[in-house]
Amino acid sequence: MTEDLHVNQKFDYIATNIPFNLSHWRDKVTYTGDMEWQYGLPPASNANFAWVQSIVSHLAKAGRAVVILPNSVLTTQLQAERKIRQGLIEDGLIEAVITLPPRIFHNTSVPCCIWVFNKMRTSASTATTLLVDARGLQAGKDDTIAQEMTQLSSLVLRHRKGILQGKTGWYAVVSLQEISQKKYLLSPNFYTKARAVPVSPIRHMQTHFTALVEQLCLQLRESDLLPYIGQWKDRQAAVYWEKAALLDLYQSFGGLAKKKAFFGHGMQMVDVKTVIRHAFLPDSLSMTVEATEEEIAKYGVRAGDILLNRSSESVAQLACCCIVPKECCAVYGSYIKCLRPKRHGTPAPFYMAGYFRSAVYRHEVERVSPVYTTRANMNVDRLSEISVYYPDVDTQEKLGATLFAIFEYQKECKDQALCQSLNEFEKLLIEQFITYPILCFQKREDNKG
Repeated sequence: MTEDLHVNQKFDYIATNIPFNLSHWRDKVTYTGDMEWQYGLPPASNANFAWVQSIVSHLAKAGRAVVILPNSVLTTQLQAERKIRQGLIEDGLIEAVITLPPRIFHNTSVPCCIWVFNKMRTSASTATTLLVDARGLQAGKDDTIAQEMTQLSSLVLRHRKGILQGKTGWYAVVSLQEISQKKYLLSPNFYTKARAVPVSPIRHMQTHFTALVEQLCLQLRESDLLPYIGQWKDRQAAVYWEKAALLDLYQSFGGLAKKKAFFGHGMQMVDVKTVIRHAFLPDSLSMTVEATEEEIAKYGVRAGDILLNRSSESVAQLACCCIVPKECCAVYGSYIKCLRPKRHGTPAPFYMAGYFRSAVYRHEVERVSPVYTTRANMNVDRLSEISVYYPDVDTQEKLGATLFAIFEYQKECKDQALCQSLNEFEKLLIEQFITYPILCFQKREDNKG
C-alpha cells in the first residue's frame, strides 16, 4: 500500500484479504501513490481503513471490490476511523456487509467480515445496504460452508437486483437514514430482527422443576431453607408485569481508576470477575486498592447497589450484574458501573439478582450491543435502551428472598451434590417465574399492538 505498484491504474474488480490491524504503518514511509485520503487520514496505530481507501481509490468508475476485514471496523469509535466509515456509507459505496463466525479460516480464530464495495450504485441517498449476520455458519465443515457461501452470494445478487427487501433474523436491507440513526455502526444485529428467546424448552421443564422442588424438600426437611424452596411447588407465575427503562430506575456511576502501583494493598475492591461470577457480592474480595477518603466516599458501594461490568471479551459475559446485599467497606473499579436505585425498593434489589440472570435480560443486552466487535462494551447510551420487567411486590420479594437464602446457605454447605441441585433449582426458578411469564407478557402486549 505504501509502495503502490498500481499507480494511476483502475480496476473493474478487486478481491483482497488485507493484513489485519497493522500498527506503525506510516511511521517511516511517505505514501507515493496517486491516492488522496478522500475520507480522512487513517490513524498510524491501525492501517485497516488505509487499505480500504487504497482499494476504493483503485476501483474503476463501475468497479466492485470484496474485502475481508476484522470485525473492529464495524463499530470502531476512534474519531478518524468513524469518520472514514461514515464517509464510505454516505457515498453509497458499501453494498453489503457479511459478518462471519470465528475459525472460518483454518489458520486463525479471529472473527472477521466481508465488505462488498460497488461504485456502480445509484444515488447514495436512495441506495440500500445489505447487512448479513452469518454467525450461524458451520465453521470447520468445508462442504457446508461452500453451500452457505453460495447462499450468501445469492443474497448479495438479489439485493443488487432490487428484489431482496425487509429484515429477517439473519439479514436486513437498510437505508442510509436508518444507518445514520444508529450512528453509522455496521454490526448487523442492530438491524436484523431480534432473535427470539425460545419458549418451548422452558415450558417443557415445568414438570422437571416440580420434581426438583419435591426432591430438595426431602433433602432440606430439617433446614431453614425448606420454606423458601417448598413455596414454589404449586405457586402460579405472575401474569401482570411492569416495564421500565433501566436508567429510569437507576442512576449510573463510573468506577475508580488508579495506576498499577496503588493495587495490592488498601481496601477491598470489586473487580470484573467477581461481578461475572456472583449474583450477590461475597463477604470477602480478592482485590485491594489504596483509596483516599474522597475516593471512598465517591466510589464506595452501598446496600442495594447493582454492580455491572462495562467491558468483556464477549457479549455473553457483558453487563453481568452483582447485587450488594448489605453495607460493606469496598469500592468498585473502573471496569465496573454502579447502578444506584433512584427510589428505595423499586424494584426489589434481591429480585433483580434473578432478573439480571434471566434470558430476557441477556436478550436485552445483546439487542443493544454490537455483537461483532474486538471487545464488547456497555456505555450509558446502550444502558438507556435496556428495559427492565418486574412483577407485583409480593412475587418480587419471594423470588429475591429465595435467591438470597440459597446464596447464604451455600456459604456453609459442604455437600457438592446438594449445591449442584440448588444451582439447578435457581436456574429453573428464574426460567419458570421470570423468563417464561415475561415472554408470555410480551406476546400479549405485541398482540394488543
